[in-house]
Amino acid sequence: MKKILFIAPHFVPSHLTGMHRTRLLVKHLRSFGWDPIVLTVHERHYEGKVDQSLTTLLDHHLRIEKVDALPIGPFRIIGDLGLRSFVALYRAARKLIQQEQIDFLFISVPSFYTALLGRLLYHRTSIPYAIDYIDPWVHDFPGSDRLLSRAWWSTQLARMLEPIAVRKARLITGVDNGYFQPVFDRNPNLKKSTYAEAFPYGWDQHDLQLVQSHHPPTNLSSTIKLIYAGAILPRSYELLEFFFSSLAQHKENLRDFQFHFIGTGIAVNDDYTSLIEHSAKKWGLWNEIVFEKRTRINYGALLGELSSADGVFIIGGTEAHYTPSKLYNAVLMKKPVFALLHHMSSTIDLIQKANMGNVFVVRGAQELPARHHELCNLLLQWKKEYVPFKHADHMQSTFDHLSSFSITKRLSALLEKALMQQN
Repeated sequence: MKKILFIAPHFVPSHLTGMHRTRLLVKHLRSFGWDPIVLTVHERHYEGKVDQSLTTLLDHHLRIEKVDALPIGPFRIIGDLGLRSFVALYRAARKLIQQEQIDFLFISVPSFYTALLGRLLYHRTSIPYAIDYIDPWVHDFPGSDRLLSRAWWSTQLARMLEPIAVRKARLITGVDNGYFQPVFDRNPNLKKSTYAEAFPYGWDQHDLQLVQSHHPPTNLSSTIKLIYAGAILPRSYELLEFFFSSLAQHKENLRDFQFHFIGTGIAVNDDYTSLIEHSAKKWGLWNEIVFEKRTRINYGALLGELSSADGVFIIGGTEAHYTPSKLYNAVLMKKPVFALLHHMSSTIDLIQKANMGNVFVVRGAQELPARHHELCNLLLQWKKEYVPFKHADHMQSTFDHLSSFSITKRLSALLEKALMQQN
């Protein structure tokens, strides 16, 4: 059996969504002839809460190696966990590669700095490596147009470091083509020697075992409850403001709807800062149609909340490549979705093929002021067609090719091809 080393600063029991990428990819690899080892940072160095219940979702054969990280310090000069643990991860990975005869190295980013470990370890050991994009590394951060601002420096640093990290990569993957295709555009030489493929987070039926211990209340009222879980993307703020203004303008027709935002705090433990509350109060929706629990809850509790909801609410932004992982929570929990997405988003096609909900398609911010009535009608149509939800079995069968098992099968085939490719 071949061995593959995953470097993931955040892993179980981390509370962050990106952790699930590695968790789902390693779960079934042994079924396809690959023995995974996860190199991560000890959870005592994580910021925020941990969720020990996630350990029950891991394969008992999975080997996990943990390293320490530099402390954050009282002034939080360096917060990025990948940067704080960079040296420790490098030393541990190099030792594992040399002593365990590792065949392949796989690094999911962010943390983006860990991508540089691939290049360094290749230089020292000649190990083939993959970089997996959960988010794009080089992009315009909010505020990056302000010269010499922190966001401006982040963009410049990304443009400088990414070519170094990817230059010898044997494989580049991501949750959507839009996350990594610009990498090839900026580094055309990669097309000669580097394989690439996109596959989303996916879903795993075994995650349902976390729901059983929570026993959530059943929604017996006539209220239509939709849940949005996770942080709001900065590029979604304008779309969110339009959505709230639309609800306000048609409030009398939508009084039986409730939109619950869960875990939307800017920081992991944030229970104070809220753009949701500010906007909802401005439009007269707060605690009537719009509700919020800012502190992030653990994965099992979230699935429990979804089990008592009527649907999942998804809001994208101005970026076409946004691929919401919460879509797969809807598949897992057999819930319909109501989504506002960029017209180029690949998620629209998935939703429509599975007949799992309605999508309000956004082509540009300039058109939104004239579309309030259209949004209201689409919501009412969604209620009529998808509450109660009658297409759950069809939805899951449509998404079978995106289960964690199916995605891992695709990944294993890619690894075999990349292993035979000589840089």
